[in-house]
Amino acid sequence: MNTKVSGPVIGIDLGTTNSCVSVMEGKTSRVIENAEGARTTLSVVAFTKHGERLVGLPAKQQAIVNSSNTVYAFKRLTGRKFKDAEVQEGQTLIVPKADGRPAVEVEDSGKKQVYSPEELLSMVLVKMKETAEQYLNKKVNNKGRWNHRRLDVLRVINEPTAAALAYGLDKTENSVIAVYDLGGGTFDISILEMQKGVFKVKSTNGDTHLGSEDFDSVLVNFILNEFKKESGADLGNDQMAIQRIREAAEKAKIELSSTSQTEINLPFITVDVTGPKHVNLKLMRSQFESLVAPLIQRTVDPCKKALSDAGVKASEINEVILVGGMTHMPRVVETAKGIFGREPNKGVNPDEAVAIGASIQGGVLAGHITDVLPLDVCPTGIETLGGIMTNLISRNTIIPTKKLQTFSTAADGQTAIEVKGVPQINIVFDIDADGIIHVTAKDKATNKDQSMTITSSSGLSDKDIERMVLDAEQYADTGKVRRDVIEEANKADSVCADTEKAMNEFKEQIDATEKEKVTKLIAEPREIAVKGQASDTSVTADQIREKVNETQQVSLGLFQKVYEKRNAEEQASSSSEPSSEINEIILVGGMTCMPCVVETVKGISLDEAVAIGASIQGGVLAGHVTDILLLNVTPLSFGIETLGGIMTKPMLRNTTIPMKKSQTFSTTADGQTAIKVKVFQGKCELGVPQIDITFDIDAERIVHVTAKDKVTNKDQLMTIASSSDLSDKDIKRMVSQYAETGKARRDVIEQGQLRMRRY
Repeated sequence: MNTKVSGPVIGIDLGTTNSCVSVMEGKTSRVIENAEGARTTLSVVAFTKHGERLVGLPAKQQAIVNSSNTVYAFKRLTGRKFKDAEVQEGQTLIVPKADGRPAVEVEDSGKKQVYSPEELLSMVLVKMKETAEQYLNKKVNNKGRWNHRRLDVLRVINEPTAAALAYGLDKTENSVIAVYDLGGGTFDISILEMQKGVFKVKSTNGDTHLGSEDFDSVLVNFILNEFKKESGADLGNDQMAIQRIREAAEKAKIELSSTSQTEINLPFITVDVTGPKHVNLKLMRSQFESLVAPLIQRTVDPCKKALSDAGVKASEINEVILVGGMTHMPRVVETAKGIFGREPNKGVNPDEAVAIGASIQGGVLAGHITDVLPLDVCPTGIETLGGIMTNLISRNTIIPTKKLQTFSTAADGQTAIEVKGVPQINIVFDIDADGIIHVTAKDKATNKDQSMTITSSSGLSDKDIERMVLDAEQYADTGKVRRDVIEEANKADSVCADTEKAMNEFKEQIDATEKEKVTKLIAEPREIAVKGQASDTSVTADQIREKVNETQQVSLGLFQKVYEKRNAEEQASSSSEPSSEINEIILVGGMTCMPCVVETVKGISLDEAVAIGASIQGGVLAGHVTDILLLNVTPLSFGIETLGGIMTKPMLRNTTIPMKKSQTFSTTADGQTAIKVKVFQGKCELGVPQIDITFDIDAERIVHVTAKDKVTNKDQLMTIASSSDLSDKDIKRMVSQYAETGKARRDVIEQGQLRMRRY
């Protein structure tokens, strides 16, 4: 294995339902957003008739109309036989391979194709790799022992161990940690001891077929049964209906983590001779908890066994860390609390902890982090077969480890080992840091030896892997060509639409002949773009690009003069800051995920930036952050109306706030006894007794306007706080009213749940 690491190391959590990728930036692990702007990627793969492979959210969004070619939870199939009960409970797409292992049959590009779960996982892995590459602006393909799979895997780390690293990176005190990991497909529990940066796994246990997929299945079956009771219709064989119900069940499950009840509404789920049928039912949290109670209970025994194996009492656990999407469920949190007798720690995001911990482990291996040492364990024992079991490596032994024991033959003249007798055979078990087992048997007399490596139970030969790699590379090339065509077609649509919009905007300044010429020119790239989007293989990205360039060249000359005039006007009224002096552009808001908006500046989550910035400002105000000073500005000018309707602006737009400005005005007629001050905010045109008008804008952008007669010292004050027109009395009344209504509603729901539990 290549031990020299250069550049950043990414950590990937390849999950059953969701996957996540992170990278170390200095001493901090950063979760990388995918192309859709999400911090986690759905482990869902779909195949379309046009030859596209969709991964993540795009795959899920088309699942209802393409359910027979959309695959999920395939990670649960790895290492199993087709005849296993857990496999038989899965999707209808699962078929047996010649070697008895399960695979998935779909229609890809109009042809029947069979994919192993490992192949499907590799497609998700490629998506995570591309996500990291987009953020890092470099290829993730270091040379190493996994180069034939185009990734250099530095270390395979157990999920609970990774989660513990995510929790304890900045902790210095000694503690015993329990990591309760209830994810999409498996349940894992690990007991770890943390001492001065050393993370020692003391024991691990779990259930390899228990996760959110099982919770979803229980709820799906409940909905199917309720619908059958009400309508008499059986939807068990309607794949499209089941997909709709599955998505609704997942949504309801998530909602019940934060609300006491939810509604499941699926109009037109099916139709019979009496007309269309709809799913419409209310589901209370207590109902859902009752349905899945046996699943939650299955987590208790593994936890007790892990405590026993570690020689630790529940009362000796200092922290309980929850990992996995199902730990958002209140009843799961209560169960973990009941097992360990303490409130679980809320400092680690259950959906991201494993990826964060994996990148921390990468930082350790790369030498970027030197004060952390994770010591993992072998989850199962290694024993000899036969009438008497010789335990060579006990479960929960710290890895890497190496054990040697000498055995002999069991009968005279025996030519193969099954241990007992005179010949002295050294058996060496060597488990590396990735949990991969290397076994060597050596005859001490002849020095002949045999070795084997137990890497996994995937059953994939080097030939299989090489075929998969070649298929993936071929698809990558085809997929890249297809993506390039679609991208250029989308650009063509945008260019044509922008050109038409500009012609309508400046139609008075454009000659009719020129307009007709450009209109005809637009039709060409638009026509070829439509063909490209419809998977016409005769269309290439270069063809579309060439037509678009022709259109742009002609339209550029047409609009250049108009745009120059417009830009000059806009620049005159905008900030005086030259664009060449802008160092960074930060995008905020979900719509900035669109590629056509602008090239994103990496390093900030578009959907979270405002909330993060607000909390930083809170830290400044609280005195917790002392090295930052925020100087904000008023977005519009403030002024007052003077004689003749002219606006005088004491405070211009882009003035730094807080700010206070004063200006003196006088009356416009002899004997005038009052002065009326009209305050404006905006871009009105510019326009004189001795009245001091003071504008005072505080840090919250609340405007305080004071008018004071310098002779009599009489003054009037007006505060412009908002445009809601609500008084303090109104606001207090509304808060009290809605608080009482909400409490009454919660009481009704809780009483209903209590009665249901008693029943």
